[in-house]
Amino acid sequence: GMIKQGLPTSSFPMVVGWMNDLGPSRTWRGVLVTALLIAGFVASSFKLGSGIRAISSHGLAQLGSIPHRRLRDYAARNELISEVLSFQGERACGPQLANNVFQSNSSWKDSSGMLSGAHCQRACTWNRSCDGFTWFSEGDCNLMKFSHAHMTAFSTLRVKGGYSGYACQREASHASRNGSQVDKHTLTQAEHDQPVTQASFLCLMFVRAYTDDIDLAIMQHKQGTGIFQCKHRLIYSDELLLLSDGLLTRKINSSQFAEVGGRRITTLNTDLLMDFWRAVITDGDYLKTGWAVKVDPDTVWFPHRLRPLLVEQEKQHHTKGAGAYFQNCLQSVHGPIEVVSQNVLRTLALHSKQCFWAVKSWGNLQWGEDVWMNRCLKNAAFSHRIYNTQLLAADHCNKWEGWSLTPDACLDQNTVAFDPLKDVRRYKHCLNTAQT
Repeated sequence: GMIKQGLPTSSFPMVVGWMNDLGPSRTWRGVLVTALLIAGFVASSFKLGSGIRAISSHGLAQLGSIPHRRLRDYAARNELISEVLSFQGERACGPQLANNVFQSNSSWKDSSGMLSGAHCQRACTWNRSCDGFTWFSEGDCNLMKFSHAHMTAFSTLRVKGGYSGYACQREASHASRNGSQVDKHTLTQAEHDQPVTQASFLCLMFVRAYTDDIDLAIMQHKQGTGIFQCKHRLIYSDELLLLSDGLLTRKINSSQFAEVGGRRITTLNTDLLMDFWRAVITDGDYLKTGWAVKVDPDTVWFPHRLRPLLVEQEKQHHTKGAGAYFQNCLQSVHGPIEVVSQNVLRTLALHSKQCFWAVKSWGNLQWGEDVWMNRCLKNAAFSHRIYNTQLLAADHCNKWEGWSLTPDACLDQNTVAFDPLKDVRRYKHCLNTAQT
């Protein structure tokens, strides 16, 4: 999964943008880093330089106090999100109702809650006169008060982009948080083996609050497709959300906001990966099945097409020992669908700290979660890797001519998953053509 050293040509606009960000306060360090970035670009373009590496924003931060607006914005936003998540954990905040607004005769706006539904819930909790809130994706935070002393709930109205809920507990309690990077890469040890049925799998999905993920998940639930065709399924989110009647997400109590950068100019979400798998391993539901299947909300996939692939691997006993996982793209494991056996998660829990130290030399935070996971399982945990082109067809991995949204897209009957279909219209089109 390693790429050639140097900066890819597609990253040149990013370099120019970063140079502009330096502004009039450019220092000798900024000039030096800019020169290295350009040298990396030239070396990569002409395939001359094997000793020059692209420098990500993490590398920039390590060089010292170099003006870098994007890095500062990322750090500031991440800190805001972490603060409100800590607040929610200390006060046992209840769920937010997605695509719902509260009806009230007594309401007022609060600018301190504009950033997100979570911030609006915090604003409501801080205000002793507030009983509930509605936040809109446009940034409006509306606090509300019950009309009489015996009132315990507001009436609701379905409105896309609205998130509503009630004030958290007014008094704070202690909530634990992970500290160092080593702590974040240390997972809970799994329990003893449990009997499982053949080719059984737990379907997992992570949805980011206040994004298109929500509409995609609600649509799939309504139509009974994707993850909702699985016998065993769980949905995680960075917020406790009630997506529909009986459909409550499990919350990962850490920031799921990731920076873009690194050697591949991709989402640097390794920390997010560890938070996700920590939640899954701690909850323990994966021990009830032989496999775990993590899918993105914008991935159209068919669980019944996956089952024969799992049966084949079980017959070959590849799931024993350190377990087996699927590599769905020639370059690496690609994030839209990740399929791992139960023993892989056991092995990940056992070796996650060793993976951290083994990968540290080339930068745990310099890569996307899929590349980090592949590197960890292959080189540190020694799990069995299965390369299968039937698992995924994506816009930059195992795609075929005419992949874009055309009448012949998603027609291959042997492919398990298609990605990305980032809005409801495209998702439904792919789903319908794949089922034709």
